[in-house]
Amino acid sequence: MVGSVPRRWILGVVAVALASAAAVWWRWRSVDAGGRFGRLGESELQASAADGKGTVHLTPSDPITVSTRGGWTLIYRPAASGIQPGGGVVLQVSPFWGWSEPQTQEPAAPGYSSAVCTDPEVELEADFGPPHWARWTVRGKALLPPAEIRIRYGAAGGGPGAAWSDSFAEHGQKFLLKVDGDGDRFYAEVRPEPALDVLAGPAARLVAVGPSLAVIGEPLRVRVAALDRAENFCVTERGAVRLRSEPEGLAVPRAVELESGAAQIELRPSAAGRFRVVAEAGALGAAVSNPIEVRQRAPRYRLYWGDLHGHSNLSDGTGSVDDYYRYAGEVSGLDIAVLSDHDHHGLHALDERPDLWRSIEAGAARFNRPGAMVTFLAYEWTNWTYGHKHVLYLDDQGPIYSMNRPESDTPEKLWQRLAGHRALTISHHPGGGPVPTDWSFWNPKFEPVVEIVSVHGNSERLGARSGIYSPAPGHFVQDALGRGHRLGLVGSGDSHNGHPGRRDLRALTAGLAGIYARELTRAAIWEAIFARRVFATSGERMVVEFTINGRMMGQELRLAAADQVRRIRFRVAGTAPLRSVVIVKDNRDWMEFKPGGEIYQGEAVDDTPARSGSYYYLRAIQQGDQLAWSSPVWLKIP
Repeated sequence: MVGSVPRRWILGVVAVALASAAAVWWRWRSVDAGGRFGRLGESELQASAADGKGTVHLTPSDPITVSTRGGWTLIYRPAASGIQPGGGVVLQVSPFWGWSEPQTQEPAAPGYSSAVCTDPEVELEADFGPPHWARWTVRGKALLPPAEIRIRYGAAGGGPGAAWSDSFAEHGQKFLLKVDGDGDRFYAEVRPEPALDVLAGPAARLVAVGPSLAVIGEPLRVRVAALDRAENFCVTERGAVRLRSEPEGLAVPRAVELESGAAQIELRPSAAGRFRVVAEAGALGAAVSNPIEVRQRAPRYRLYWGDLHGHSNLSDGTGSVDDYYRYAGEVSGLDIAVLSDHDHHGLHALDERPDLWRSIEAGAARFNRPGAMVTFLAYEWTNWTYGHKHVLYLDDQGPIYSMNRPESDTPEKLWQRLAGHRALTISHHPGGGPVPTDWSFWNPKFEPVVEIVSVHGNSERLGARSGIYSPAPGHFVQDALGRGHRLGLVGSGDSHNGHPGRRDLRALTAGLAGIYARELTRAAIWEAIFARRVFATSGERMVVEFTINGRMMGQELRLAAADQVRRIRFRVAGTAPLRSVVIVKDNRDWMEFKPGGEIYQGEAVDDTPARSGSYYYLRAIQQGDQLAWSSPVWLKIP
């Protein structure tokens, strides 16, 4: 009997945001007598020569629109070895983002699934269960060619028993058919897997995104894109979009044409100021960009926006590798985008599928365009004991050191394996669900920053505004800082809906990383992350500047014994009126300001006795409960 892996359900508001993706937290491989998928069979059983053999064809395989009700047929043709009595086939449909669960008992209920064999002497015994599978066991006589099995999932035309498709657009959504050829209850996937494309719905709105900081005379790019009601990218949308500057002063063209759902406008501002670009297109309404602040002179470091953590349909998300990066660049206007699918979790285990890992490597290399958008090769080390970390590589290629392997199943072992590579790790959702971070493990050579906020919520401290679900005392970012871990603070989406860089419409928080770097190249962004010249937001492009005695966020300030005065200077530029700006000292709210407007610049002086190892950082809150955090500045007294 094979035991099932426990479910981990998303709770609270974020549970709504991730309900579809969190419906299953299994790695599926074998089936026990009760039909449950579990891990025990992976160690006790091995694939036989007959498992996973044969071919499967999907019909219809034409593209469909998101949230379509319909039906599909999978035609399975066995190999010469066939399927012996007691063996069988399993249909597994993605449990993520809206696909109906296959079921074999209620013909009028969604996802009704049935199977027939062209050999009338072969009996098929049906059953089904979570996560999103239906099984037909061969009885009577063996299934041998030329007989075939026709599996029907859903009903054509949207009638009774029809299945719902994904609610998010994606290319290459796979239907998995698994075969146990010899009856030992080990089911292996038939490859290649049949797949179809899910297209966005009708365009319903526009979005416009520009850089937060720009310089007179230098080019800046504003991106406009068309989205459907679920914020899927409408890549077939065309038409004219009218543009204007608010206030006047940013010389934008009067109109631009959408091509393949998006347009890019390159400007050279001639006047300093703070502007927004407004894009309008008839029934799609008006989109207002984030504030674009044009300055007289170029700063030492440029501000770039990144989402360092997200998923595709290669694990437990939606969308292909190309879908992910296209959305990041053409819709969200990200400067840095990282796809970090799970090592051993979701529909596929990357540590067992080198072909899928190679496609991720190729995608990161293909979409890395210095000066336009930087990418990093990455995966998520999905450890359910010590916490999750995403692993980023500076180079185009790198291995997967899986949490499922004994040589890399603890943080220390992972870092030992990474020692020969240009790599870094980032702990995420550290304060709680789905699993907190064990801060007794930390390696400054590999872990310079922590993801303080994502779609899972805010992990700054216990009881924080928009806090993470299933909070775990002792595991928050402030707990790590209190241990002496020098961590910069970044936000990222942990998106599973194929929309990197944008907040899920049903979630209170997402996450973005503001990164101050010399230029938009992999090497410069890498250097900035290790220098901790980074800040975090919960999804809005709030700009944070924070120094103590001239030392930037993320740095160490050395104080002479004779002069320990700390002059704290800061500036916050929100995308909405600011409600509060707080200076945090050693995990305590030390000083608070009540700005009221969108921009607030201030300073504070601390002349109390200084302690080596003390740290300060800034937290800002604007209307709508959107947050931002600077990285800390640490004190060093000789």
